[in-house]
Amino acid sequence: MQVLEINSFKFDFKSSVVTIGSFDGIHLGHRRLMEMAKDSAAELNSVSVVLTFHPHPSRIINPDAKIKLITTFEKKTELIKEIGIDYLIYITFTPEFASMQPEDFIKNVIVRKLNPIKIIVGHDFGFGANKSGNIALLNKLSKEIGFKLDVVEPVIIDNQIVSSTLIRRLVL
Repeated sequence: MQVLEINSFKFDFKSSVVTIGSFDGIHLGHRRLMEMAKDSAAELNSVSVVLTFHPHPSRIINPDAKIKLITTFEKKTELIKEIGIDYLIYITFTPEFASMQPEDFIKNVIVRKLNPIKIIVGHDFGFGANKSGNIALLNKLSKEIGFKLDVVEPVIIDNQIVSSTLIRRLVL
C-alpha cells in the first residue's frame, strides 16, 4: 500500500474506487467500507483508495474539545494496509481546507485528482464546509459527473450503531 499526501504528487489513475472518511479506530463499519472498495476495485480493474484526513478534522474545527483519538495515524495506516487497500491518501486538514464548499471538494479534489468510477461512503457521510454536503448532494453530483455511488448502511451490534463516537465513549 502506498501512503501519500494528496498534494505531494500528480495522480494518473486510469480510474479508482474511493472511500472517504476520518476513519478513527478502523472499526467494523470502516472495515466494511474499505473491503467494499477493495472488492469493487478488483471487479472493475481499478485501484482502491482510502481518502482520509490528517490531523483529524475535529482537532482543527474544534480544538478546544481536545478529542481523544482511538488510533494514531501510524496505527490507522497499519490497519488499513492489513485490509489490502492499494492507496491510503490523506489530505492535510487545515482551516482553509475546512472552509471548502462541498461541490468544490468533490469536483476539484476527488474527481480531478482521483478519477473515481465509484465512491463508497457511510450512511451518515457529510463533507465540505460545516459538513454542508450530504448524501443527496453526493448522489446528484454522481449523476452529473458520472461516477457510481454506493451508500453503506451502518453496522449494528446489540441495537447500537458501531461508530467512533460510541467506541470513544465506551473506552472513556
